[in-house]
Amino acid sequence: MSRMRSLIVTCLALLSHLNAGEKKSWPPVEYAHVVAYCYDYSRDPRGSTIVFKDGSHHRGIIVPFTRNLLESKHAKLETLLNPKEEMPNEEVECYDPHHALVFYDKDWKPVASIDLCFACADFRARPAHPAKELDWRAIEAFLNALGMPTGEQVDFTRLFEQHQGAESKPVSPRPARKAHDDDDPFAP
Repeated sequence: MSRMRSLIVTCLALLSHLNAGEKKSWPPVEYAHVVAYCYDYSRDPRGSTIVFKDGSHHRGIIVPFTRNLLESKHAKLETLLNPKEEMPNEEVECYDPHHALVFYDKDWKPVASIDLCFACADFRARPAHPAKELDWRAIEAFLNALGMPTGEQVDFTRLFEQHQGAESKPVSPRPARKAHDDDDPFAP
């Protein structure tokens, strides 16, 4: 009997160890669509979050730089958002997000989002993200490949005013029409 008990304890310990070593994948919800946004975080008095609790979007979205990711890009994005090892943390305290990724269900209801600040290498995710750090260079390269501006030299307030004017305009995450460029269904 003690041998059986010992075997059970060993099996439970092994299972516990295996589960502890598993990293949770983010986002932890099913989604059908992903949209990458570039925005001027200062344009909405409600805060800097890309999607608010009522489901509405930030008023500072810079529409020409909004990208609806093809399904073929989803796996690459998930790999970037779930690093295999912790990245070094560079402590800079600003948190002025200008980029975000929003995950939508099949009916275009937001189910997860992550706001990104490249200046201080910090992010806010809903639901919570298990990682403390991300591979910022890889995420920046991913967004740049989509034609999105990044970097300290970019003036997002000027970009917003240049493309939207001084007034905020509501934005829909769904493409209004089919675009010619498969990577950018929001292209004018």
